[in-house]
Amino acid sequence: MSLVDSAPVFKVIEPLLGSADHADGGIGRGTAVEDGRWRYIEWDRCTTRAQEVNGISEDTGLKVWRPDKHSGVIKEFHHEPKLTAPLTTDLEISNALKRRGVAYEVAQAMSFKSHEKLVNLLFNEYLKPAPDGFEKISISQLVAADREVHVRLAEATKAGLANSPGVMPLDQHLQTVLDMPCVMWQLMPRPKRPHAPVAKASSSKPNVSSSPSKNPVKKRLKPAKAGQPPPKKARQTFPMPKGLMGGVAFDDSNRPICFGYNLGTCKNGPDCPKGRHVCCKAGCFQTGHTFLTHQ
Repeated sequence: MSLVDSAPVFKVIEPLLGSADHADGGIGRGTAVEDGRWRYIEWDRCTTRAQEVNGISEDTGLKVWRPDKHSGVIKEFHHEPKLTAPLTTDLEISNALKRRGVAYEVAQAMSFKSHEKLVNLLFNEYLKPAPDGFEKISISQLVAADREVHVRLAEATKAGLANSPGVMPLDQHLQTVLDMPCVMWQLMPRPKRPHAPVAKASSSKPNVSSSPSKNPVKKRLKPAKAGQPPPKKARQTFPMPKGLMGGVAFDDSNRPICFGYNLGTCKNGPDCPKGRHVCCKAGCFQTGHTFLTHQ
């Protein structure tokens, strides 16, 4: 369909201006209903009118005849486009898809309204917050779902793109395709990948014990002087219950202390397997009272 023949169609479509204005070359790449074929338009080929005016206009009518690589038969080939649409932001992607919807409408394959139903489905799923443990929907998933929709539409129109009265050929199949599990599966959030453990930076100091040329140096303990008690071992640390904050879990001899006794809940006798029945106040460790009744 030429741009002159498609003039009545443009009156139906709401005008798209600025970055959403379609290029005339993009309209020419629409689905060829006259050929009975359904051709998919990639997102980056939905260029703007500004790109076409300021850049090199694509002559889609230029045809080249050259031999096929496999059969050697002379065939007709179309030159590859030179312009690509920017797709770096969500808004640029949305505008590119709007321009593609115009191309489908002009080609009398799918109405702009039906194409917007497809675009709304993609972006509604893309903007949904991801559940716990799952990644957010990615743009690559939108592309995969969009291609899956077009593959299923092509399967539904194998007999040809015949127009029904008042309905474009792909409109009558679109909703059925959008409800297919194979399409919605492409839009499902993916589970998060486990993060790789971060390797600790190795120390710049040489490891004496790992050096084969030197023997490890053992520290010698100095003997205690006469009349001095032997040094005490470092007291073990242990998380304390909420009601015993400020207390300790071991006495000065590193013997465990019963938490239940100090909270008044232990029913065991002095030989409690959980620890000594003494006050767990640091430095106290006396019998006859608990941490809660410590004076």
